[in-house]
Amino acid sequence: MAAPEQLTKTGYVFDGWYKDTACTQEWKFDSDTVSSDMALYAKWTAAQYTVTFDANHGTLTGSDTKKITYDSTYGELPVPTRTGYVFDGWYTQADGGDKVEAATPVTATADLTLYAHWTASAVSYTVKHLQQNVEDHGYTEVTDDRETLSGPSGQPTQAQARTYTGFRAQAVTQQPIAADGTTVVEIKYDRLTYTVTWMNGDTELETDTAVKYGATPSYDGEAPTKTGTGHTYAFTGWSPEIATVTADTT
Repeated sequence: MAAPEQLTKTGYVFDGWYKDTACTQEWKFDSDTVSSDMALYAKWTAAQYTVTFDANHGTLTGSDTKKITYDSTYGELPVPTRTGYVFDGWYTQADGGDKVEAATPVTATADLTLYAHWTASAVSYTVKHLQQNVEDHGYTEVTDDRETLSGPSGQPTQAQARTYTGFRAQAVTQQPIAADGTTVVEIKYDRLTYTVTWMNGDTELETDTAVKYGATPSYDGEAPTKTGTGHTYAFTGWSPEIATVTADTT
């Protein structure tokens, strides 16, 4: 008796014809003969496929592949790690897709890839506040005001400028929060500037513009003089007394 055409069944491999329902006695078409009415039973073996695990920016320990059997379950799945993130499970697509767990039935009929999905966890970052120096163009941190904030890794920082008398904050440049907690945001504050006018009575001797808040003004002109009939005057100082600048001053 000639063998019939090869059979197909989704997810299974045809393993031949057998004389019994348990498929333990194979019918050999090249040697077995028919002596009466009989039934032959097709034997099927569930196909095996390879699943590849894509950690999607994470890290896997051990093998990144596994054999799976059609119509079985996926069984134990690896657990990847990623700094600053919580593992959300394996999915059939890198973005979206269906979640696959240990008990999920295998319906794939070809090799496939599963992708790790992640949720950003809260990560600390540092905010520093730096005030412009009086004597040079540099900035010095107000260390007592250093802040430790937190936010989801990969998301922008939420640093906020403070209010300091005599200072104006520069625009704050937010940064993506690094998963390793190394992000530092520096907020710089420029000193306000004022005008100091030096007067000798009604006569203006000198005008200094752009004098920084907190700076001590300095008169650079010739010493003022005063004349009077029958009297001699000696210059003894300024009124009000010279002090650090906090506003326009005469």
